[in-house]
Amino acid sequence: MRARTWCREWHQVGTNKPWNQIRKAFDRARTAAGLPNIWFHDLRRSSITNARRRGVAESVIMRMSGHKTRNVFERYNIVNDEDLRAAVAIIVEGQAAEIAAAAADGNDLVTRGENAK
Repeated sequence: MRARTWCREWHQVGTNKPWNQIRKAFDRARTAAGLPNIWFHDLRRSSITNARRRGVAESVIMRMSGHKTRNVFERYNIVNDEDLRAAVAIIVEGQAAEIAAAAADGNDLVTRGENAK
């Protein structure tokens, strides 16, 4: 059996006393933050999506989150319209950089994307 990689016991900041019931602590925190509709599990989804958006490799995120299959990981990995726009922008910027570099080297790029001298 594979050992789990997370801590089984949570400790209170400052006192270092264990929280025996993390749910009660989370309920107090979300109430204090004015976020009554946030679920503990929502944080997992947000963490996975934020890590991916910041460039962490998906295989690393899957190990961190304990997802063994890509199928389950995809349920947590939220992709929205802004992600798609950002992907297109990266492709366009990369293409522009390649064209500029080729022009600086004296290469003429043909429409098929091949280099010609």
